[in-house]
Amino acid sequence: MNWGLLGYGNITPNFATSLKQVEGQNIAAIASYSNAGKLASEYPDASIYDNYDELYADKEVDIVYIGTTHNFHVDNVINCLENGKHVLCEKPMGINPEEAQRMIDCAKKNNLFLMEGLWMCFLPAYRYMMEVVRSGDIGEVKLVRADFGFLFPRDDSHRVWNPKLAGGSLLDLGVYPIALVNDVFGMLPESIAVAANIVDTGVDESIAAQFKYATGASAQIYSALSSTTPGQVIIYGERGWIQLDEFYKGQNLKLNIDGKIKELSLPFESTGYFHEIEDAVKSIESGKIESQLFSHWHSMMNADVVQRIFNEIK
Repeated sequence: MNWGLLGYGNITPNFATSLKQVEGQNIAAIASYSNAGKLASEYPDASIYDNYDELYADKEVDIVYIGTTHNFHVDNVINCLENGKHVLCEKPMGINPEEAQRMIDCAKKNNLFLMEGLWMCFLPAYRYMMEVVRSGDIGEVKLVRADFGFLFPRDDSHRVWNPKLAGGSLLDLGVYPIALVNDVFGMLPESIAVAANIVDTGVDESIAAQFKYATGASAQIYSALSSTTPGQVIIYGERGWIQLDEFYKGQNLKLNIDGKIKELSLPFESTGYFHEIEDAVKSIESGKIESQLFSHWHSMMNADVVQRIFNEIK
C-alpha cells in the first residue's frame, strides 16, 4: 500500500523507519507545515507537501498515518476518511468520547479502516502478557498497577505543557496504562478516584487514579511529566502475577505462578511500530475496518476513562 505521513514531529521518523521494513509498504507522500523543506532530500521518491490539503487530495495515497498534536486528530482523521483514505492515527485518537465516536462513525460511513496507533498493544511481550492473563494461569485478576512518567523540563512553549495542544500527562502518557487496564478487565470501572497536580498553564503535571470494578478488582495508575518512573506494570491474580518492565515498549517479562518464577525476553522488530503497521495492513487486506487487537471499542473505552478522569479533576 501507498502511505501518506501527516505531520512529521518526534514520533513519525521512528514510524517511517519501521514502515520501510514491512513488506509491500511504500511512503508515497508526506505533509508537514514545519519540516517540508528538509524532507525532499530524505524522501526523494515521495511527494512532499507543506500543507495537509494536498495530501488529503493525493489519489496515490491509500492510507495515512497521522502524527500531529492531539488537538488536531479529529479534523485530520475525518478529512482523510472523507477523501477515501484508510487511517492509522497516533494515540490518543480523540481527546474525548465525542471526538472518538465522530471518527468511528465516519470510518463506518465510508467503509474505511481506522485504528488508534497505540504501539504497545501490538508488541510481542505485551501480547504474551495478555495471553497469560486470559488463559487463567495466574487466576482471576485482582489488581493491576502501572506507572508511566518522564521528566519533561518546564517549557510552556512545548506541546506537553500547552492546554491548547491538548497537553498534560494524561493524554500523553496516562493513555498507556489506561489502555492496558481496559484490555485486562474488558470493562469500564464502576468508580474512579483521582489525585492530580495541575500547573499554572492548566495542564495536569501528574495524575494518580484508582479504579474499582464490579468484580471487586481494582487498578492503580500513575502518569507524570515531572518525574521519571520505572514504567512497570504488575498484574496480580489469585495464583500469581506477571510483570512487564517498561511496559509501553516492553520486552522483558517475569511470571510467577504458584511460586514458580519464569523470566523471558520477547524483543520487538525494528523500532516497534512494525507490529502495529503489520496488523493494520493485514486487517485492511482482510476487508476489515478495524483491528481485532485494538478495535474501535478499545478506543471508545479509553476515551471514556480519560473523560471521566478529567471530569474528576475539573
